[in-house]
Amino acid sequence: MNKPRPPTKAEAPGGVAGSLLAALEAGGELVDEGGFSIDAAEALRKLREFQLADAHAYVLRLVEAAALGGADPIRLEIDASAVVIELGPIAFTHDELAELFTAVFIELEGASVVERRRRRSLQQLAFACNAALRLNPKAIEIESIARSGEGLRTILTPARELGEVEAFEPAQRKAGTRVRVRHSGLGVGAAEPREAELVRSSCVYSSRAVELGGERVSRGMVQALHVELLPTELSFSPRVRKASKIELDGELIGYAGLRYTSKAPAAVTILTNGVLAEELEFGDEERPGAPDFAAIVDVDLAKDLGQTKLLRGPEFERVMEAIWAVHDRVAPEGFGAPRRKRLVAIGDESNFITALIVLIIIGVALAAWGAGAGDTPGGLVVLFGIGLAVAGAFGLGMLVLQLRSER
Repeated sequence: MNKPRPPTKAEAPGGVAGSLLAALEAGGELVDEGGFSIDAAEALRKLREFQLADAHAYVLRLVEAAALGGADPIRLEIDASAVVIELGPIAFTHDELAELFTAVFIELEGASVVERRRRRSLQQLAFACNAALRLNPKAIEIESIARSGEGLRTILTPARELGEVEAFEPAQRKAGTRVRVRHSGLGVGAAEPREAELVRSSCVYSSRAVELGGERVSRGMVQALHVELLPTELSFSPRVRKASKIELDGELIGYAGLRYTSKAPAAVTILTNGVLAEELEFGDEERPGAPDFAAIVDVDLAKDLGQTKLLRGPEFERVMEAIWAVHDRVAPEGFGAPRRKRLVAIGDESNFITALIVLIIIGVALAAWGAGAGDTPGGLVVLFGIGLAVAGAFGLGMLVLQLRSER
């Protein structure tokens, strides 16, 4: 397993991630490659300081691990005694399972696309196990079968949080990884366990097939543009106007359009690996989003170590700019680009209109008087009057256009 390396000053994460990494590095051991090794127990102890707000959301980290691992469909079985999920045709090594909690700092830079997804899947598995252990499960069983048919198993418990990797003879030789979280009683007194509720609400817009107990619960990203962008409100609305694809580096990452709502604020829904990550209003005072604009994207963006918020950085900004590119094509004129400076301050429009009308009247009156004078000075007065009237009319027209664009 690649040893995590300390980031350069330019790469160093801030806030929560930076604090944890600094703490881990302080307690780590320098190695020849110029990085540092992290003891799994110390990594877990420090990682406990940055937990999911809802520990039951560990199941969503498992769904992300399965998406990254290539599971198709993503199948979950959830009942009062266990949560079971297949992570797809992905396998982990002995060292990776033995040092599971250090995976949150595994090196991603320079890895191939396939290897990066495998390492990201391992990271999500680590986050999931860290959160699940808070619920005092009976056990977390991870079984991984390599293409060679070799099987590895580790069992984590509240008493043995790091587990111990052992070889086993799998009943079937198909490569892949399975995770089973055994509980003493999930969702007692509820219609279904909290884990099942989270899968239904947070995976509803996944383009991947997510199945819960054999029932498909994912509806696809396009579905979000037919309904309000809230997983809890699935009442149908007409198809959006100007439906458009959102692409990044030539890859489809989402969809956007104008919803049939009553001037609802522009909104963006962001999924990571098919799981709802954030819903946010789109635009600000300097770059306003058009009312009724809605977009949804699914991108493997990094989150903070608590897995509660997407990290704002270059990759996040690239995704937002891809959304803006579509927004500016479908939005009414006056939205998206930085707002132009107003011709007149808000609230002073009526006074300004009155002044322009007076200017036009004076100009017309002067032009009429000059025309009656019939000499050279009269001609100059005519020109001056016409100039005043034209300036007043032009100003009035510009103000009307501005007010119409802001409606």
